[in-house]
Formats: sequence, C-alpha cells, structure tokens
Amino acid sequence: MLFALLLLLTSCSNSKKIYKIGVSQCSAGPWRDKINNEMLAAQHLYDHDVKVSIVCAYDDTKRQIQQIDSMADAGIDLLVVAPNEAEPTGEALARIKARGIPVICFDRTVDENSYTAFIGGSNVEAGRAIGVNVLDVAHGIKDHKPFIMEITALMSSSPAQERHKGFAQAMQGHDEVEYVCREGDWSSDTPYRIALEQIHTGHLPDIVFCHNDGMATGVYRAVAETKTEDRIKIFGIDGMPGEGLEYVQLGHQLASYVYPTGGAEIIKLAINILTGKPYKRQNTLDGILVVKENVWPIATTTKKLLQQNKDLVTRQAGGLFRTLQRAAQDAHRQYHPHRHAHHSHRCPAICLLADPSGHSPTPSPQRGRDTAIHPCGTAPQALAVRDCRAGHAYATLAGRHLR
Repeated sequence: MLFALLLLLTSCSNSKKIYKIGVSQCSAGPWRDKINNEMLAAQHLYDHDVKVSIVCAYDDTKRQIQQIDSMADAGIDLLVVAPNEAEPTGEALARIKARGIPVICFDRTVDENSYTAFIGGSNVEAGRAIGVNVLDVAHGIKDHKPFIMEITALMSSSPAQERHKGFAQAMQGHDEVEYVCREGDWSSDTPYRIALEQIHTGHLPDIVFCHNDGMATGVYRAVAETKTEDRIKIFGIDGMPGEGLEYVQLGHQLASYVYPTGGAEIIKLAINILTGKPYKRQNTLDGILVVKENVWPIATTTKKLLQQNKDLVTRQAGGLFRTLQRAAQDAHRQYHPHRHAHHSHRCPAICLLADPSGHSPTPSPQRGRDTAIHPCGTAPQALAVRDCRAGHAYATLAGRHLR
C-alpha cells in the first residue's frame, strides 16, 4: 500500500517513531476536500512524526468497511472515520477497536461503545440554529400562514437524524406556521424532484430547508425553472467557499450554516491519544450562521485559510516527491548500471496512482508504463510518480505537475 511504501521510504533516514493515521471518508465533495487538506497540512504542526493516509468510500458502506479492515491489516496506529451509515459501519469500528486500534469518529457518530473519541460540529445545533432563523423569516409573512418544508438527507445517516432533530425542536409549538418534512438524500436531484412536485401542486412553500448546501442547489434549480425565486426562500448547511457562502452572496440561499471541519483539531486529538496525553472523549466544534449581513468577511477569511492549507499540502508533497524521485533514480541506475544517465531509454518507475475502485493491484515494474501500487483514496490527495525516463520522475498533486 501507499501508506506502507511512504513509511518505508522515510524510515530509512529517520528512526523516530512515525504514527500512522488512517482516515476513512464516507463521501467526497468540497467540505470533505477541505478537511482532508487540513489534516494533511497538520501532519507536521506538532512535535511528533505523523503520516496521514486517506481513503474514500464514495457513499458505499460495504466499500468503507472493506477499506477500514484493509487499513487495520496494514498496521495503522489509529483510525479516523466519518461513518457512512451508523449501524453497519459501527459494527466494523467495534471490531477494529477490539483489536487495540483507537478509533476517532468525526462529523458522524455510531454507538458510543464503537469509538474512542468523537470530534465535530453539533448537527443538532446546526438544525436548531437554522430553525430559529427560519422562524424569524416566517414571522415576517403577514398575508398568509407561512409554509415551511424541510427536505432531509439520507435518514440512515446520523447527520440527517440530528439536523432534523434540531430543526424539528425549533418548529415545535409554533402552530402559527405549517411545517412538513420530506425525506430525500444527499444528492441535489432528489430535492429538485421533491421541490418541483410541491411547486406543481400550487401550494408553494415559503421556505425550504435542506440538510446541506449541495441539496439546496437542487431546490434552487426547481425554483429557477418555475420562476418562483421571489416567493421561495432556501436555507442549507455547510457554508463552504464555492457553495453555501457563494449561494448566500448571490442570493440563491437566504442563509447557510458553517459546519466546522476541524482537520487540525482531529490530528491533535489523534496525537494526544497515541502519546498517552489527556483528551476529551466528546469534542464539539463551533459553527456559525451565515446570512447576507456577515457573509462577505466570513467568505474572505475562509478562502484565505483554504488556500493556505492547499499551499502547505503542495509544499509537503514536493518534499515527498523528492524522496520518491531519488528512489526512481536509484532504480534507474540499477536497471542501467553501464549506460549514461541522460539517455532516453525507459526503465521501471515507481508510480502511485489514485484508484477509485478501492482495489490494490499487485505492483510489478513495467517498461514505459505506469505501475499502480496502491489506491491512495481521494483524487485531491493523489500523488503520482510516472514515466521514469533517464532517471527523471514526474509527479502530480491535485492537478499540479512537480518536477
């Protein structure tokens, strides 16, 4: 695996303990890309050597369980996981924890006996905060009884359950509004269909709350198609640059809620657990409601921090690339011990490529071709070293070429 290869390459020059942290993402998207970059950037922020390896299940519970078992078998010291579904994934985590591997759940929860610690925002608070703001807007409607519709995400996931719980608690006791709840999923297509069907009944909702901003784009598409933008107000959660923050700026959403990522905090918690330092079992990160009055400073600050993390990850990849390049050059010299270093003959190369299928091909050096060694997980963290020609190697990280 990539994780094992990187450890082998670095351990030759450093005998210090390297803590291997495996990360299992349940899904992909801008919010998870942001937390991935934060965790990768935090690898070298503390006084311990840490190597973070990230895989993604792409909303497939069976795949996530297989990836979790694979990382455990590869010898990780600690597992960080956002469970795709609470019950089946929780059973797998209990099995990993029983093997003596600490488990940190983030963003999503499972049975408390299945993990060592939890860190993340409060989904209940996110739903409640949106609910309070929705009621404020609804109370401004005087000519009819306000109609509020909630479109949930997949209700087998803990964020959907908890966001609905917080929102429903805010709605409780407010008979002056009409409140209905429709179950959807995390896609934008299902909320689009639900909203379009409701609009076509002629009973238009005044406010639609979706469990994340990506879902809200589907509702906005339905609203734009039916030219009901002035009538229907949309709310979401996540508050990411290029998504919720931008939608509030453009007026597509009335509000969003910045659901915290906390990648650096996750790595700090992991190190405390691994080194025997005191730690809290439940760690709640604060979020913030975003409306048109505060969206500009929040968006500007968030974009700057996001770019700083991306730059740091790129610089780290440059150091890793140089290590791999030296290995490729050594392989070149072994393959052509009597040839001049700058001839054009191709030789075996070390190649690390993203493999979204989740399978790990058997490594075998091939002339003039990429050799897949390990699925490194999500594409933004994919590091590839390809085409060793005359001792040179080329690498890509998040679409950038390094040499």
